[in-house]
Amino acid sequence: MVCEDDALADHERMAPALLKDQPMILWTRAAAATTYADVVELFRLHDIEPPIVDEAPRIQTILALVASGAGIALLPTSFINLNRKGVRFIPLDGPLPHRPLALAWRTANQSPTVRCFLDVAAQESPQYLQDLSQHYPQLG
Repeated sequence: MVCEDDALADHERMAPALLKDQPMILWTRAAAATTYADVVELFRLHDIEPPIVDEAPRIQTILALVASGAGIALLPTSFINLNRKGVRFIPLDGPLPHRPLALAWRTANQSPTVRCFLDVAAQESPQYLQDLSQHYPQLG
């Protein structure tokens, strides 16, 4: 995610190598451990060490910092739906860390509500990425 006024905002997709010298805003490790780990893994995969200019524990703070031009941020694709003014979400190219969707529940729980939720999740999860790419073709 970049400030809409940033030179990188014109890209439809971005190679991770372009992150090399970009000021980076990270979610704090305590607030989003898996996202933090995924970003660090991305840096490792592409042998880049961008300057970390700030870390924030809340998504709205990160969005505001990016919109102000303080730096760029790497966020999960699901945040593209936030539609925050002043920022542009740009998908990255190349090998990326992948975090699969998972559900956990107590199998002994026979609640109709739990059963219904599991049925809906199983039915809809294959459509998630397809729906996301239909609404946001730049992710394709």
